[in-house]
Amino acid sequence: MISIKNARFADGKFYSFTISNSCFSGVFTQESLEAVLPSTVSLQRYAELSADPDFAAKNQQLNVDAGGALLVPAAIDVHVHSRDPGFPEKETWGSLAQAAFRGGVVAVVDMPNTVPPTLGREELLDKAERSRRTPLEARFLLGVSSNNLEVLAPLLQDPSLPLSGLKIFYGQSTGNLQFADLEGLAGKLPQFQNYRLVFHAEDQCCIDDNSRALSLSGAYASLGGSYAVHSMLRDSNSALQATAAIVGWAKRWQRAVHIAHVSTPAEMALIVAARAEGVLVSAEVCPHHLLLSTDDYQRLAGFLTVNPPVRSRQEVSALRRYFVGGAIDCFASDHAPHTRREKLRPYPQCPSGVPSLEFFWPLFYRAVLASGGSIPDLLSMVSLTPATLFGFTGLGGLRSGLRASWVWLTPQEGQIASTDIRAQCQWSPYLGDPAVVSTQATWQDGICRYLG
Repeated sequence: MISIKNARFADGKFYSFTISNSCFSGVFTQESLEAVLPSTVSLQRYAELSADPDFAAKNQQLNVDAGGALLVPAAIDVHVHSRDPGFPEKETWGSLAQAAFRGGVVAVVDMPNTVPPTLGREELLDKAERSRRTPLEARFLLGVSSNNLEVLAPLLQDPSLPLSGLKIFYGQSTGNLQFADLEGLAGKLPQFQNYRLVFHAEDQCCIDDNSRALSLSGAYASLGGSYAVHSMLRDSNSALQATAAIVGWAKRWQRAVHIAHVSTPAEMALIVAARAEGVLVSAEVCPHHLLLSTDDYQRLAGFLTVNPPVRSRQEVSALRRYFVGGAIDCFASDHAPHTRREKLRPYPQCPSGVPSLEFFWPLFYRAVLASGGSIPDLLSMVSLTPATLFGFTGLGGLRSGLRASWVWLTPQEGQIASTDIRAQCQWSPYLGDPAVVSTQATWQDGICRYLG
């Protein structure tokens, strides 16, 4: 059994806890820092020792002094793009796992838009096998298309599969992962609610209308190929219209839906109102929609293009109020790496997506502080709520009975540097941004997976 004293949790209080069989077996408050036994080892030394997967079997008893170090729950990122299979030059499961542990993340929900897309059992099992080559815990969303509706119910009802639910890229365009027939989908789904229907909410009709309007007005020519066009094409209304359609469908069919990467305060107002009417709708928000805005296109160019796009400073400010107000359920990275060469292409050849997984905890801290919130009040967004919504057993906090997965954070004064990057693409839109905290170590089930 491992006994750790003098740990400081996010609420500012001191705690001691024990670890037995890779789980927290006791978590107790302390009045203050306590004296420790002469045989006690430091938290740094414990991290070094516990990096050995056989450490628990070799050590029946160890006393550790955390020395007032800040410990927080290991995070669950409910929105990542592994890129494997299909795009190993962008990301592999190995580099994804390194980035996750560097960011204080021990479990992820992976999206289906790989090559081939995750649309059936064979593709799901192949991706799951690739993920198991790393210790990172992964669950998956099955993509929805007009070609796989008949297989959805059998797969969702198979408890042996690591499925958290479905991912619907809502829109009016054609393509394997563009789907708009929500009424048709409803009739194909099993009745129980033990899965999530995760939506990418951007209305393609609105986007097409914006494209025609910009062309007719001559705005394309006047902007001179600016990447800022991206936020005009995929404007706030396109997100709002899609979210309204999805929430209305959820109300009619009494389905539990999850809106991915909410980017506008108008969407959140609609979601809050729907919840008051009993609609089962949850929502996530990403760091780029809380920390970046359209003002940053001039500085970041194509490295800022993402779907849905960043919004105006005014909308960012309003979205932050929902973030700290408890209306948003999950903080998620939407980690979506592309190569530097791709992101340097002129618009619109430049692909959308930004990586940020290795900065998960530092970005969450920054977002909370920038929004005027309290870390303890929002911890559930990165641990308990994701575990509950997406089916991660035993994760969700620093409590007795849960798995011993936690993160050691250290205060930091400085900037995010290129040496901090673990993603294979080796770039980040956050380079040079202030670093409030740094991930010193990440434990997963009592094993130290990252030590800085």
